[in-house]
Amino acid sequence: MSTNEQTNNNNNPPDAIPNFFTEKDNMIAIYTAMRILRQMKRQLGLEAMQEYLEHYLKVVDQNNPKLSFAVTKALSYMCVEKMYKDARCGKIPE
Repeated sequence: MSTNEQTNNNNNPPDAIPNFFTEKDNMIAIYTAMRILRQMKRQLGLEAMQEYLEHYLKVVDQNNPKLSFAVTKALSYMCVEKMYKDARCGKIPE
């Protein structure tokens, strides 16, 4: 099997644990959401951005409890401190 056949469409080895943030299909949505929040912070301030974020999450949690449960479960497996440190060191996926 060639090297290209041994990797999936995200250039990860076949036995690698998938990472939500490194999946190419997710990258556009995540990046876009981050850019929206940054623009909101710049134009309206940090407090307005945080209020928007909290309200958005509250509405989605109320209207889509299955999604809320699934994300809560996924977050229980993630180390947000490591994610933060990786971002500070420039280890954001390309």
